[in-house]
Amino acid sequence: MKHYELVILIHPQLSKDDQEKIIADVQSHLSSNGGKIIDTDEMGMMDLAHHITKARIKQAYFVSYHVELPGENIQKLKSAFAIMKGLVRFAFFLMKTNEKLVSFKEINKAWEKDEEKKPKEAAVKKGFLNGKEALAHVNRKSVNFLRHYMTRFGDIKPRAFMGNRVTHQKKIRTAVIRARELGVLPYTN
Repeated sequence: MKHYELVILIHPQLSKDDQEKIIADVQSHLSSNGGKIIDTDEMGMMDLAHHITKARIKQAYFVSYHVELPGENIQKLKSAFAIMKGLVRFAFFLMKTNEKLVSFKEINKAWEKDEEKKPKEAAVKKGFLNGKEALAHVNRKSVNFLRHYMTRFGDIKPRAFMGNRVTHQKKIRTAVIRARELGVLPYTN
């Protein structure tokens, strides 16, 4: 059994009852395919940085699950979610077995507290991630933190410029790519 983070984006114009019905359908599909939900993080309604569908919606309701699931059942779930009405987008991200689901509200509050301690012109200094406590901020949910590692053109700042280790730079790159895939960060500014 592998651990995954499942992120679903629900259409913003649905009523609260319809959103709850879609969430219940997703949970029933997971349990019927041998999955076990370990943790849930309802991030709520969020603005999208770019259009992810032809409908050109500007917002989506985000829900994130930490799921333990057999790898062979992923394709069944993907085909079931692809035809589910009201579901704008979904994504499975492989997690390590000891990794925990990060709460969207907690990680952004922690970053805002750390950002207030620093002078405004040096919000992210060179080698910031070399400390162990700073690695907690590297997640696709910490959008404000990841923006500091992007240039004004939308590129990821190079490792040599930011003074990061190779492993830390890879984590930043993965987090930025995942955030862009879900529409939370723009591809270009």
